[in-house]
Amino acid sequence: MSSPSSAIGAFISHAKSWILAYALPLLLISYTLQNYSRSFENRSSLNQYFRGVYASRVLGRESVVGLAIVAQFLLSHLGIAHISGVMIGWLLTNGTSFMMAALLMHRQVARLGAKPTLLYGVLLVAMAISARVVTPYDLMSYTFILVVFQYAIRGARWRCAVLMVLAVATRESTLLVIPMIAISQVAWPSRDSSGRFAMLRETIRIFRSSVTLWLLALVGMATYGTLKLISFSSGEHPRFVQHVGASGHLGANNICGVLSALLMVAAVRWAAGFVSSSAYVSEMRNLLWLLATPYLVICFIWGIWSEAPRLVMPLLIGEFLLTVACFPNHNCDSSNVTKMWDTVRAKSSAPLEGFESVTSLAEWID
Repeated sequence: MSSPSSAIGAFISHAKSWILAYALPLLLISYTLQNYSRSFENRSSLNQYFRGVYASRVLGRESVVGLAIVAQFLLSHLGIAHISGVMIGWLLTNGTSFMMAALLMHRQVARLGAKPTLLYGVLLVAMAISARVVTPYDLMSYTFILVVFQYAIRGARWRCAVLMVLAVATRESTLLVIPMIAISQVAWPSRDSSGRFAMLRETIRIFRSSVTLWLLALVGMATYGTLKLISFSSGEHPRFVQHVGASGHLGANNICGVLSALLMVAAVRWAAGFVSSSAYVSEMRNLLWLLATPYLVICFIWGIWSEAPRLVMPLLIGEFLLTVACFPNHNCDSSNVTKMWDTVRAKSSAPLEGFESVTSLAEWID
């Protein structure tokens, strides 16, 4: 029979988990959604997403339209006042996507104790800040990055391929999950490892030898190309970037956007320091930004700088995954971790196969 103190402790633990998993993200997304203007009631709020660079990002916009139709049908049959427009589709698409991303991230941190909790909270706030620029695809794309990453490290190759089709049909920046996966497989170095670019060389080697990573890259690019061809066949001239004039790079709003993005990066890095003080893990995160250079260059030249927070958000999620999902305890002795990775590699002769062992590293170390 458990004592009252242990029962109270269990209750507090469950209450804390519930607050972090449900109450906090619900509070953040509710505040964000309540600021949606009445213009989102009109279907014209989606018009731009059928043209230009947005034409290939089909899943988010179709989700808004489809959910609005379904919700209106159900509400009318329940005798509730008919709701016109697509506002309810916007709310359901972005609200559900935010909550799903939050639950996936919480699932990562819940098994690791208190250390990653701050990082999780900071990332949720950053995601809510980025969502102040309203699109039908950003929050959904974050969910796909988290799901594809988790299935990849568990070796579910074909599920990853299917999910990658859906991810790229949401937003092509989800292709950034590929370098995230590759970096996550770089084993903790031994004490005698050397070379300034050793991690980069190892990441490239992993990519070259991994069937799963090649499959994801080919499926992702094929999906992107196919969607562009479909938009061309429908009479829409395919555009890969949008023209942004000086007004998109200059002015107070753009400067504030860039500063907000830099503060978000600094906050995530600061919170990540409480999970791991390892220089090697910092190098992993830095390598992600290096491999994302083409994406960053596109954002710098053709992106709207006032939207910088939403543009860096995929990479912040990548930092979270590399910090939390792959190396649950970075403060342990490196030789001990090297032995652990030797055990993992002994179970598999190919990258990503048998990698499900990595998902339980916290239990292994404990």
